[in-house]
This record gives sequence, C-alpha cells and structure tokens, in this order.
Amino acid sequence: MANHFSLGARGEERLLLDLIDVATDRLVRRVIVSDPDHPESDAAGEATARGVLAERHWSKLADYEVEEDPGAPVRQGGMSAPFRCSRASGEGLNVEYREPVLVVHDAVTGVEILRRTERTWSKRGGPRCPGCGDCPAPLASLTYVGGNRARHVLLVGVGFLGGNDVCWEPSDEFHVVVLPR
Repeated sequence: MANHFSLGARGEERLLLDLIDVATDRLVRRVIVSDPDHPESDAAGEATARGVLAERHWSKLADYEVEEDPGAPVRQGGMSAPFRCSRASGEGLNVEYREPVLVVHDAVTGVEILRRTERTWSKRGGPRCPGCGDCPAPLASLTYVGGNRARHVLLVGVGFLGGNDVCWEPSDEFHVVVLPR
C-alpha cells in the first residue's frame, strides 16, 4: 500500500510503501520511496519499491466510497470542529467505524458480516513532548476503505482529529481486516 506520511506543520509528505501482513495486521516492511529531507535518495527508493513489488503477485483493492455517517453521533475533541465519523461502501458492503467498534454489513441483505471492537486503533491522551502538558486523546474515524470481497479482505484507513496547536494529531494508520468466509 502506498502511504503518504505527513511531516506535520511543514506541509510535506514522505511517500512510503508499506507491506502489511493480512493474518496479523502488522507492518512487515516499509520502503521510503521519496523523502523531502533526502531528495537525493528518491531514485533509489523508487527502485527498491519496484523490486519489492516485483517479488510477488498482488491483488488490486476496490476503493470504497467514504462519506460522513449521518447516523453517527457528533464528536469534538481538542480544537477541531465538531464532526461525525465516516462510513464507507463498496463491493456490496457497508463499513462503519464508530470508535472503537467496526461493523461490516452486506449492503443488499443488511446482514451483519462482522462486528469487532478495535481498541488498538484508538490513541490515548497524555503527555507527548517533554515539558508539555497532557494532550487530549485524538478521535478516530475512517479515512479510506479498500477491499477485495472475493478474497475476504479490507484495508481500513483510520485518521485522527481533535488536536490543537501544541498537540498534533497522529498520522493516518492502515489496518487489514479479514472478513469471515
């Protein structure tokens, strides 16, 4: 998966190739494709990424449509504006993540396919920098969902809101979800 890693207030991003193990939802390899701090290494990073991709056969994921979930409660954290969590739909599936619960329904029948509490997807509040006070816990919401329903797999992007000028939100995270057969 290509991952654009924000460098915060600088307004720049690193482009990463992240390989996530489907069975464990763990990052197993990361290749820095481009880095604004080291632009001289971009060609090498791209060559390494192409080599890693050539080592295996990959299945394309369908991008699901992500939109605000009108049924979700309004939330606010830190200095961000109030918001509702997002939901996603694609390949005949509806995906909801109302922190910390992930729910997947069949869009045609309405049958619940999966319901899981994903506590590790949430971030805690507390001190993040030496000498600073406690930061509020950022609030998580869906930012991306891609899937391959035939292979029973989803890639879920989780973004965070609710920081302030001192406490930055963490970068988006990606998680693999295996759907029951």
